[in-house]
Amino acid sequence: MRFWLLLLVFISTAANAQKEGVEVQKSRLLLLPAATVEHSAGQQYGQLMRAAAQKGLLNNDPQQVERLRRIARELIPHATRFNSNAQAWRWEVNLITSGTVNAFCMPGGKIAFFTGILDALQLTDDEVATIMGHEIGHALLEHGRARMSQEVLKNVGITVAAAVFNLGQISGELLAQAANLAVSLP
Repeated sequence: MRFWLLLLVFISTAANAQKEGVEVQKSRLLLLPAATVEHSAGQQYGQLMRAAAQKGLLNNDPQQVERLRRIARELIPHATRFNSNAQAWRWEVNLITSGTVNAFCMPGGKIAFFTGILDALQLTDDEVATIMGHEIGHALLEHGRARMSQEVLKNVGITVAAAVFNLGQISGELLAQAANLAVSLP
């Protein structure tokens, strides 16, 4: 199987997409240090995995877990080509028992699949690799870091505007909601 090829195709397409008129590239709004974002993501991932384990929902199917980890082992060595920081990431792959049809890769290489995506779609290994490669691509292109930077910038702007215009708490909250509608949701 050529799982790594799927990742390369995705990332190469993303990296070269601007040449074809589509802007898919590494974010330029990276205010927060990568290490800070990766640490925070690692903590959130750990909390999610502990909560799933406490409910008996973590890694219940050893065959599926090993399948996901085998596919990840094929993809991960090629990640540094697209983001040199990925070499230092402490990659982790887990499976959560849930009907949710989703998967994700957090900053720092924290990957999770929900059984719902595997069960509902009856994915082949190549299809799992495609989804995993797509999610890894988000981490390599630092979309999470960009989103967190955007939130920090928005919150600083709201705080400054509230102070400059001497807005009360209610007006500040309205400004925050307006900023959310204008910046985050589109």
